Amino acid sequence: MPEVNSSDILKKLKANELSNVYYIYGKDILTVEGITKAVLKKTLGKNWNNDCTKIEGKNIDISSLIDIMEISPMFSDFNAILINDLNAEELSADKVQQLIDAIENLPDQTVLIINITGFDVKNGKRFFLSLIHISEPTRQAEI
Repeated sequence: MPEVNSSDILKKLKANELSNVYYIYGKDILTVEGITKAVLKKTLGKNWNNDCTKIEGKNIDISSLIDIMEISPMFSDFNAILINDLNAEELSADKVQQLIDAIENLPDQTVLIINITGFDVKNGKRFFLSLIHISEPTRQAEI
């Protein structure tokens, strides 16, 4: 998984180069939120705020998330899912593996955005390091 900065993501969005997975984190919360919004706008268009499925990482149900990942979009080209503050360190090893497997098999029409605004990602390495091994279409951004 290539590590890119916020300007790299914005350049790729302008060039219509979308990825299926974005893992956006950093110390500047406003930039994390801005990049997240830019990805959603590019993915879903002007109705991005209504057409996006939003999930709080603290209350995540992995089985439901997997079902949502497989939904075909009706009014846009993509099924966009935003997970805010997913702390994989609080999940069981089985749940983390289920999530990683689901991300590896993400349908082409689904864009998964995980943004971290409430804690330091690099203090919890398990999920972060696991995502690094997922295939090329995945992008992560440290802001």
